[in-house]
Amino acid sequence: MNRTFRWSLLLAGVVASGCGGSVDAAELTAPSIQTEALTSSQWTSNASMSIGRGTSHSSALLSSGLVLVTGGNLRSELYNPYANTWTPSGFMNEPRGLPSATRLTSGLVLVAGGQNGVGPDIRTAELYDPATGTFTYTGSMTVGRSWHTATLLDSGKVLVTGGLTSSMGFTSTAEVYDPATGTWSSAGTLSSGGFFQAATKLYSGEVLLTGSISGVNAEVYNPTTNTWRRVAQLPTPRAFHTTTRLYSGKVLLAGGNTNEGTSTSAYLYDPYTDQWTLAAPMNQARRDHTATLLYSGKVLVAGRYASDGAELYDPDTNTWTLLEGALVPDSTTATLLHTGEVLLTGQTTSRYTP
Repeated sequence: MNRTFRWSLLLAGVVASGCGGSVDAAELTAPSIQTEALTSSQWTSNASMSIGRGTSHSSALLSSGLVLVTGGNLRSELYNPYANTWTPSGFMNEPRGLPSATRLTSGLVLVAGGQNGVGPDIRTAELYDPATGTFTYTGSMTVGRSWHTATLLDSGKVLVTGGLTSSMGFTSTAEVYDPATGTWSSAGTLSSGGFFQAATKLYSGEVLLTGSISGVNAEVYNPTTNTWRRVAQLPTPRAFHTTTRLYSGKVLLAGGNTNEGTSTSAYLYDPYTDQWTLAAPMNQARRDHTATLLYSGKVLVAGRYASDGAELYDPDTNTWTLLEGALVPDSTTATLLHTGEVLLTGQTTSRYTP
């Protein structure tokens, strides 16, 4: 894991250019609307997690409204937002950091891949059962990976893409997990290696994947045909960014690392016209942050580090607003609760109330 972490630090500031067919940034007109006003918001320091797990954990909202946190420690734990308490839960069958955690339509949680002291590419996957608090092995991925994306499809299957491997570096492979059979099958090959990519399911049921080391930096997966197609390219390749589907169906891409460093830039992708447009830039450059769609339709963006703070994007006015007194833990994961609040977990835990 230490070797992989050093790799990620080395690669954090490097995204190669050279995407053929990209739209030149000069062709996009920057919007004139932007605000840097501070606004008061409700931030609460939460009860601390009961188990030390470092920074390599993942979280998933359960059907009950509780939040499962797993990874970085064999034992998982549950957060109860109604009582503000953490409770130890079941043990994974093997240690894994940076796994993906995806709640299936059955209510089970698929925990896949990750890394450990041996390498960055665990192939195995486990299912967490909230009813019993136990983990059970399911089918293993064909390609072990960490730092990958995992997206629940309309069919109930799970698409995983890219990620870091010990033999291939950042892999261009993708595969699909079928919970009905507990098996994985190929989902074709991406046009570029998975360099800290971001995946977002569109209203059509397709999945938009952005980010790469070089070459194609935006493509769409069609689960009906199990194929990928290239779509309009971003002006600049990037990694460590976020993508969020808005209620309009457009996708907000924010921040990340480009070949010019950590960026404040934001873009909107319209899947109906296959076009990217420049959105108002964030007030602060961000990478490896979180982005959460709130019930209001606004997007909460919180930095990976406490010093990065947080801000809100309003798609109705195309504005970003810095949030005053933001309590953002280092190495944050974000989970939208049933209450509409956002749970942030990291070295500490906190909660944002819109």
